[in-house]
Amino acid sequence: MHRTVSITRAEKKEEERLEKERINELKKEEPQRYLQNLYQKRKDILQKIEDRNKKKQELTSRKNRIFQRRMQIIAELGYENEKVLIYLFRLSFFSFFLYLFFSFF
Repeated sequence: MHRTVSITRAEKKEEERLEKERINELKKEEPQRYLQNLYQKRKDILQKIEDRNKKKQELTSRKNRIFQRRMQIIAELGYENEKVLIYLFRLSFFSFFLYLFFSFF
């Protein structure tokens, strides 16, 4: 297992080294194309950040369907838990009286 991990690690380092060499060659031979690629990567990253922020903003909005559905699920779970708690309380209350009743006899 260690051998395969070390081989994989070495292959990955070799790929990274080749990629760096390719980038350096591209910088020297075609600086315009290199800059275009750089700007495109930057643009993609900014778009992802903007999409993430927009999605986060939508999730905090109380008017969208996703938020309303989430609140509905939370309310239903709370209602079910309340029923269970009431049942357990009644059960424990009843068992307490049984204990008192049988402890005197």
